[in-house]
Amino acid sequence: MPLIVLAAVATAGILVIASSSTSPPPASLRTKEVYEAEAPEEEPGAPWLASLASFAQSIATKVVELLNQPVVSPAARSLPSSAPPLIGPAGAIHRNPIDEGSYANFDEITATHVSLDITVDFDSQTFRGSVSHSMACVKPGSTMAIFDYQGMEVYAEKTKVCKLKGYTPGDNMVTLQAKTEGCYWPVAELNTNLNPDIGSAVLVHLDAPCHTGDEFLITLEFETNDDQQAAMWLTPDQTVGKRQPYVLTQCESIYCRSFAPLQDTPAIKVTYDASVTVPKALTAMMSANSTGSVTEADTKTYYFICSIKVPSYLITIIVGDVEYRALDDVGRVGVVTEPGFMDAVAEEMSDLPKFFAAAEEYLTPYIWGTYTVAILPPSFPFGGMENPLLTFASPTLIVGDKSQVSVAIHEIGHSWFGNELGFARWEDLWIAEGFTVFVERKVPTLLAGGDMEVEKVDATVGNQSLLETMQDYGSAEGSPPEALDHPYNALVPVLDDVNPDDAFSTVCYESGYQLVKYLESVVGPTSFQAFLRKFVKANSQTAINVVDQYEAFVVETFPPEEASAKLATIDWNRWLYQPGMPPAELNNFTTKSGNLAIELADEFIALEGLSLPKEWESYNSWMSALRQMFLDRLNLKKDEVTRAILAKIDKAYGLTAALDPEVKSRWYPFSMKIGYEGSCAETASCGEGAAPGTCIINEAHLFASSVGRGKYIRPIYQALMDTGNEELAAAWLAENENFYHPITLIPLQRIVALE
Repeated sequence: MPLIVLAAVATAGILVIASSSTSPPPASLRTKEVYEAEAPEEEPGAPWLASLASFAQSIATKVVELLNQPVVSPAARSLPSSAPPLIGPAGAIHRNPIDEGSYANFDEITATHVSLDITVDFDSQTFRGSVSHSMACVKPGSTMAIFDYQGMEVYAEKTKVCKLKGYTPGDNMVTLQAKTEGCYWPVAELNTNLNPDIGSAVLVHLDAPCHTGDEFLITLEFETNDDQQAAMWLTPDQTVGKRQPYVLTQCESIYCRSFAPLQDTPAIKVTYDASVTVPKALTAMMSANSTGSVTEADTKTYYFICSIKVPSYLITIIVGDVEYRALDDVGRVGVVTEPGFMDAVAEEMSDLPKFFAAAEEYLTPYIWGTYTVAILPPSFPFGGMENPLLTFASPTLIVGDKSQVSVAIHEIGHSWFGNELGFARWEDLWIAEGFTVFVERKVPTLLAGGDMEVEKVDATVGNQSLLETMQDYGSAEGSPPEALDHPYNALVPVLDDVNPDDAFSTVCYESGYQLVKYLESVVGPTSFQAFLRKFVKANSQTAINVVDQYEAFVVETFPPEEASAKLATIDWNRWLYQPGMPPAELNNFTTKSGNLAIELADEFIALEGLSLPKEWESYNSWMSALRQMFLDRLNLKKDEVTRAILAKIDKAYGLTAALDPEVKSRWYPFSMKIGYEGSCAETASCGEGAAPGTCIINEAHLFASSVGRGKYIRPIYQALMDTGNEELAAAWLAENENFYHPITLIPLQRIVALE
């Protein structure tokens, strides 16, 4: 936003919140405890508004002063004599040694706050605008700031650097501009001759080496293009309401650099604010608190601020025909979705407040204020994404029987692990996912009064999924197949010159969970809960080191000999760095219901499709995880399974027409590999023209064309390739190319060998 506009806005007193209200933001949108201490709480009514008006006038005065300051003309700019030579096309720039998924030099000059001013253009399917980075000098003598970008035009000639006089929590793009002086246009270079899996870099040269304590405001202008990998642009037909277009961004892992040029790494956390201009008929929401909006003739501008520090991958936005509904009486927990989907979503998610309360009681007070889950259009690539204040979730959670709400519990757990506590590099993603899976499985146990049935069954299913993932990765070159020592089978994988998503799998979730569960077993549940609480409180909003802090806790909690004995049982090197299944067998996952699921599968196999097992009807009352165990057992013994057996199972349970996406994603590819076509085979009408719910290939096609969640559809495409249906796989992929998010599409292109 130009300074002269800011001056007009400030003088008029239209400072975001004041535009539509005469009272301060509701208490539910403020942060808690220590965060409230960072800025005095506003008094309601006229005193607050008068204070704001006075503040606005002071900003206007300062902006006018800034307009009169001399600046260096772009034509006269040059490198300072102390600057290093330009980094040329040979690509001398290197990835950061702390996080090799980023080119940013955050260990020299680091971002502390980000201000976004963007316009969302559905006609061109672009984000365009500017991003201003509040920067601090970390390494004296540094002469440039480096930012990541991908899939956009960065207008280097419009880059601006200003000296900043003290960023403070709560600043936004208006207040920051009022604290600047000595602005100039620097030499800014775009280096694109780099690893395409990681993106490009923009290098902004300072006019002089920086000193400890120096702060800068660096502004970059940009416009995204078709090569971006963060946004999913949807036509009205791809939404529930089919009235308005929709866009969402998915930034994890390294895709926020496709939304704006940033120091895109989990190693640093920033606060951020945003001004977002959208078509008037649409609503914008972000992983931040809304602070107001201004409506003009054809557009509406929304304002946001996130005053708690987050890594860049948690910055996100949705714009569409969406609405909010509270799920509790105080408006602390709620859901967002399209109006036509709201009733179904609110009913399916009605237990969310009790899950949230159980997690908070077990851990520490929730720091984010409110908790909102946005149920997105079906092309969303994951089950959920833990963006603070606006958690994303796939519509595959809305089945009608609440069987998939464990995903929602998982995302609640991320509020503490991943969001409040972070990690410095993508190799350590297990810290976020392993602890979160632990919370996901602990909450049902707490709500069941200590009954671990759900926790154990889910852990068993997870362990089987872990084994299958490791078998898919296989073994390192020269190792026997059973070794499972591929580098990606380690809890901390080796990510040399690759996109972190190449190694993204169930390993960080399930091996991570088993390590966390093992650490609990070493000290006992009560002591481990105390550790988690201390761990969170001591490290809020930082990247963490689990090993050192866990060992310190054990030493502080137990007598010396006992502490030494407990720590001696933990082989950190084996758990973290050596690939393969976890080193400690956690055999206490066995349950009576889990055994029944395995036994039922074995009985179906033994009866060879000639008759039904005695307890066959028990399947119909099982939770989703037990049904998954049943199907996983069949897959484990696939060499003994015949088409006749699958036909008997399908006739008993109607699995070809099942609603549960976990069942669909197992049943369809397994049936393809066994050669079972569905009950349509009885009438020889499989394929086009078959009755709904009877033909495997038809139902698989419908499922793969209506769901964008990669976990569910990758096995279907792989089964097509494995069964000689390569042309069909390519045709389905071409048909859905514009439906799938790039995060889903790229791995599918590899499966179908189109890349």
